[in-house]
This record gives sequence, structure tokens and C-alpha cells, in this order.
Amino acid sequence: MARFKSLIIVCHGRSGSTLLQGILNAIPGFLIRGENHDFAAGLYMAYRRIKRAASAPQAARLGRTDDPSVPWYGAADIDQQQLLADMTILMRNVLVPRAQQSSVLCYGFKEIRFPQIPQLHDVSAFHHARTRGCVAYPEPREPGT
Repeated sequence: MARFKSLIIVCHGRSGSTLLQGILNAIPGFLIRGENHDFAAGLYMAYRRIKRAASAPQAARLGRTDDPSVPWYGAADIDQQQLLADMTILMRNVLVPRAQQSSVLCYGFKEIRFPQIPQLHDVSAFHHARTRGCVAYPEPREPGT
């Protein structure tokens, strides 16, 4: 059985990540996808925006978010825990085809664009918590090499 349910490989381009992806995919029960143009980072940013909206200073100044005539109507009522649960399911369903759901023990992807994200640590922690998996950072190469 796999130690982790998911694996995200974060690295620079031309660092051997595709080779690592191939090696991991040779393990029965592993399905590690290639790059996806920051699909996962987009989920993190969406969650952050919902969380910020629920506690927006503008909403606090209004004192009420239950009035349909105020700009932040309903922001505090968004179920953040449900959003997180749905994002976890979405991530697995997008990465693992329905026909393979029962046979995949560890799923994930690699991404070379994450190192350019200022909140990389936050994004990684978010995905670790969502998937109960591992985020791997192979040794970065020096820029320009």
C-alpha cells in the first residue's frame, strides 16, 4: 500500500521531473500526471478569496451580511469546510479517470510553475491538507543552468 494518497512534485523545468514522474508511474497503483498549468494553485487561490470574502473588512463595517441589499450579502454564510471537501474530491476526480478510481492508490502531478508562486509554502500546505499527501521539492537547479 502507498504511504501517501497523493503526491505533488514541485520543481524547476529541466530538472528531471518527467523522469521521476515516469519512475513513479511504473509502481503499480500510482498515477502521477504531468504539468497542468497551475490547476491546483487555482484551487488554493479560489479558497483564499472565499475565505477573505467571508471576513472582509468591508462586510464587517456594514455589520450585516444577511441583508440582500448589501454588497457582501451571504459572504459569511459560505460553507468553507464544504468548499474544501468538494475541492478534495474535485482534485482526485480530475486527475484520476472514473474507470481507474478503485485501482489507484496514490495519485498526483508534477508542476514546474509552482516555484514562481510567491505563496508556494501556503499552496503546498493547502494541498497537503486537502489530499493528505506529500509535496516533494526535488533539489532546485541554479537559475541559468
